[in-house]
Amino acid sequence: MITKIKGEFGRILYIAAFPLIFLAATALRLFCVFRVPTEQLYDFSTYQKIAENIAAGLGHTLDGVPVAWQGCGYPYFLGNFYRLIGSTDVLYGKLLNTALSVGTLVVLFFVFSKFFKKKSHVFIALAITAFLPNHVLYVNVLGSEILFTFLLSLLLFVFLYVKDWRISFPLIGVLIGVTSLVKPFMPAYIAVAAIMIWMISKNLKRTGLFVVTATVLSIAVISPWAFRNYKHFGRFVLVSYNSGYVLYINNNDTNVTGAWLDPAAVENEKVQRELQVYLSEKTIKTAHELEPLFKDETIKWITSHPVEFLKLGFLRVNQTFFAGANDISQWTMNGVTAENDTKPANLFYRDFNLLGAFFDIFSITLNILGFVFLFISAKKFILLFFSRKAAPEPDLLLIITIINILFFTALSFVFEGQARYAFPVYMFMIPAAVRLLINKNKESE
Repeated sequence: MITKIKGEFGRILYIAAFPLIFLAATALRLFCVFRVPTEQLYDFSTYQKIAENIAAGLGHTLDGVPVAWQGCGYPYFLGNFYRLIGSTDVLYGKLLNTALSVGTLVVLFFVFSKFFKKKSHVFIALAITAFLPNHVLYVNVLGSEILFTFLLSLLLFVFLYVKDWRISFPLIGVLIGVTSLVKPFMPAYIAVAAIMIWMISKNLKRTGLFVVTATVLSIAVISPWAFRNYKHFGRFVLVSYNSGYVLYINNNDTNVTGAWLDPAAVENEKVQRELQVYLSEKTIKTAHELEPLFKDETIKWITSHPVEFLKLGFLRVNQTFFAGANDISQWTMNGVTAENDTKPANLFYRDFNLLGAFFDIFSITLNILGFVFLFISAKKFILLFFSRKAAPEPDLLLIITIINILFFTALSFVFEGQARYAFPVYMFMIPAAVRLLINKNKESE
């Protein structure tokens, strides 16, 4: 009788637990929207300006001219939302972020349910994600992180739940195309998805069919934007002309930290002359002509300084995953100041810095656990990759988390190191950390 009562109580608790997570996560995000002041700076200000132009019927423009400085996906999404509701107030952008963030949690509930057999483990992974400070506070930032993470979680959902490859392969191809318009590096994700398909199915023909299908459909999604870019800029620009700039400012003799560097500070006479010419009439965001020069100079530097490139790469990875959550104070709550508080300034900033320290510890711990899981599972991952026979029950958590952590780490290694670039990776770090801590004895999901 007691066992039956316990079982019934556990079932009721389970049914109630997940809705409570979603409600609490929503309430916390709304609290941040309405009570945590934030100023949209740099890239986020640019997204807002372009979205305002789109809402006004001026297209994807900045400073009165067409641009492709960033991926067009987020400003188009935000701008058309503004047009739909009839206002470009940033508050509505934050509320849209809140809906997307909670929607991501719903999708990740199903994704994590494929990773873990025990619902308690699903609950723990989802709860950590729901109350992760980064994911909570980023609703205040008009950037592409939340939309991208939502789309990536949808892609994983299709990958895990749509069993008919005739449906899943085209859907994944379209989603990769859409996410590429948000984050221009995403065409490379075709290779990531192909590796996951190969490791799960061990069917080379099906893997090849996926590559062809996903490539064709993602190109079909991106091509109208690429054609628009050719029309405006007179050369092939697949999604944006930002990658050359990012490569250049992060790979040079002047950069010693692996973090962002003002291009004017880079010691390169050839580039500095061109900067003076183009920036006399344009801004760095509208001067698309500079990208080929940036790329050429970066390739020359990397090929002639391979060891220094590796040093900067490791520094960038450190900046992204192990330097704390400084992005939270910089981008998501930069309007919080002592002037708006009743405490003396010294006490206010001491408490503010203490809160930031907790955020740092939380993010660094999760990332360390994720990488520890990667290292201790590396042998198994390699054996799975080279095995010719598919496992009856493939370890989905191991396969998906490791290949995705490696993918995003490689991006930081090559391009740029910032804490905010870890934002989408937490959906892989968290289940990896849960597996490491709770499920020490092998669990075959």
